[in-house]
Amino acid sequence: MLGLLLLYLIGRQFYDLARRHGRNGWGLALLGIAAYYLGIFVAGVTLALVLEALETAPLESFNDTVLGLLMLPFGILSCYLVYRLLDQHFRGIEPDRESVILDDGFEED
Repeated sequence: MLGLLLLYLIGRQFYDLARRHGRNGWGLALLGIAAYYLGIFVAGVTLALVLEALETAPLESFNDTVLGLLMLPFGILSCYLVYRLLDQHFRGIEPDRESVILDDGFEED
């Protein structure tokens, strides 16, 4: 249940970012959630490789709750980095709000 709340909060922040800059809100909300899961995935694979290289306790011996709590900061960090990157990118490139139609710039002869 708390995981769904976290996903909602992540999606909401990215949705608000998109709306502030005149972009597609749902697309960026899904991008934020994908960034969260990608951060968890990369951290999990890295942890598994490190544990295998050190030949310590196998990954199967860890509790799922402990692994989930251990991966949580990495998912949040990846969301934060993607959010900051998109925010800086959108501040540099503002969409042209006047031109709505594709052929608006062409003049008829």
